[in-house]
Amino acid sequence: SVAVSIGKTRQSALQEGAEEIGTILQSQPQLMPLIGPLYFQYRDFPGAKQLAELLGKLRDKQFPGLMDDKSQGPTVEQAQAQVQQLSQQMQMMQAQLQGAMSQLQAKQAEQQTTLAKAQMDNETKLQIAGMNQQTELMLKSLSGKLEQIQQAVQQTHEADQAGADRAHEAALAVAGGVGGAAPAAGAATAPVDLNFKAPNPNPIERPLQGNEI
Repeated sequence: SVAVSIGKTRQSALQEGAEEIGTILQSQPQLMPLIGPLYFQYRDFPGAKQLAELLGKLRDKQFPGLMDDKSQGPTVEQAQAQVQQLSQQMQMMQAQLQGAMSQLQAKQAEQQTTLAKAQMDNETKLQIAGMNQQTELMLKSLSGKLEQIQQAVQQTHEADQAGADRAHEAALAVAGGVGGAAPAAGAATAPVDLNFKAPNPNPIERPLQGNEI
C-alpha cells in the first residue's frame, strides 16, 4: 500500500513564515532591527532580498556577534580582548602557582627542621645511653681494681705481721740461749772465786739464719 502525504508548497511555506513574522513585528515593532532581515527573506516581492541584506548589516553592526557565522572569524577588537583576557588569566594562574610553590617550600623547610630535630634528639639519646654504659663499665672496672688493691694491702699486712712475729720469736730464742735458765729458789750458793775465769759458752757467735729474723 502507498500513503501519499501532501505538504505545503514552497510558496505557501514562505508566505506562512512571512505572515508569522509580520504578526510578531506588528505586536512588537521594536524587534525590527533583530528579525527584520528574516521577515524580508520570506517575502517574494522585488527588492525584498536587498532589504534583508541591508537590515542584516545594520543588525550585525548594532549587535555584533549575535549571529554565529562560522565562516567569519572574530574581529580585531574581539581578538585583542580575548588575548588580554587570556593574559590576565595566565597572570592570575602564575601568581597562584607562585603562592602554592612558596607554601610548598615553607612546608618542606618545616618538615626538614622537624626531621633534623628528631634526628638530633635520637642521636643525643644514643650518646647519653653510650656514656651511661661506659660510666657503668668504668665503675665496675674501678670497683674490681679497688678490691684487688684491698686484697693486696691485706696480704701485705698479714705478711708483715707474720714476719714480725717470727722475728720476735727468734729474738726470744736467742735471748734464752745466751742467758740460760735462772737458778732455782732456795738453792745453796757456792762461794765466789774472784780469780776463777769461766769458759766462754759461745766463743764464736754464729750468724743468724733467715728464718730467725
